[in-house]
Amino acid sequence: RRVHGGPVEVVEKSGESVTLSWKPPLDDGGCEITNYIIEKQEANRDSWHKVSSFCTKCKHSVHKLVQGSTYTFRIRAENRYGISEPLCGSKVIAKNEFDPPSPPGTPEVVSVSQESIGLRWKPPDNNGGSRVTGYFVEKRDTTSSRWTRANRVPVKDTEFLVTNLLEGDELEFRIVAENVVGQSAPSPMSPAVKVASPFDSPTAPGKPRVGDVTRMGVPLSWSAPSSDGGSRITGYTVERRERGCSRWVRCNEMPINDLSFTVGGVTRGYEYEFRVMAHNRRGPGVPGEPSDPVRIEEQLVGQSPKIVKPLED
Repeated sequence: RRVHGGPVEVVEKSGESVTLSWKPPLDDGGCEITNYIIEKQEANRDSWHKVSSFCTKCKHSVHKLVQGSTYTFRIRAENRYGISEPLCGSKVIAKNEFDPPSPPGTPEVVSVSQESIGLRWKPPDNNGGSRVTGYFVEKRDTTSSRWTRANRVPVKDTEFLVTNLLEGDELEFRIVAENVVGQSAPSPMSPAVKVASPFDSPTAPGKPRVGDVTRMGVPLSWSAPSSDGGSRITGYTVERRERGCSRWVRCNEMPINDLSFTVGGVTRGYEYEFRVMAHNRRGPGVPGEPSDPVRIEEQLVGQSPKIVKPLED
């Protein structure tokens, strides 16, 4: 019984395994084939080692190979009467069918803020024969030699926003591509870029003007800053302090959009000063000039009564 139904073919291989296939014998010796015996021989060695003694299909994966080593495989068919002559395959090198991709292009900085940097890059010139499945972004401080990854999971696109950065840090970036085989060498690193807001803080608003004090509080109004720092004003914060005290207390929890505000929670008989600061996308600007001191005493609104009709006897 000779195994001559077809050659031993390699249908899949990697650095550590090979999948073989073959055809059944044209002559089964008059009895059903029960199994196949698979053996391997490493290059420059005379001995054969059994891989499987009872393979029932015409396909088998051989594992635990040494990457880069050359092997020869042979197949024997077996029935109840005995074992056939071997069918030998060609020499096979245990290696991946594909290679890792070449390095991606140098990352380009497309946006900068006080806590993030946006990057964009070109894909590798050579994907290694297998499509690129994702990218890793690596960063390092210019004062360090240690690279760290900015993303734990590969990103599919050729752009990425690196977040949770510290304003003032100066960083360099590089990109690693990945396919089914493995990862590329890193790309050339980007020029150093400083984490900083693209906007300036707004200038100080005008000195608050104090209106008539009522039981509702102290009404204030002010003028807008002369410069918004390149980003529109998103609101104002009003602060107060008792006269002679150094500590300023915020009067509104959230920035207000108007150029006026009534301060409540003041104590009658005390003197207060008020000041205002503007906000934009970068954050709060410098406080403006404080108001003149204001003594909290409710002011009477209206006129004294007049007799409009004389009394009659």
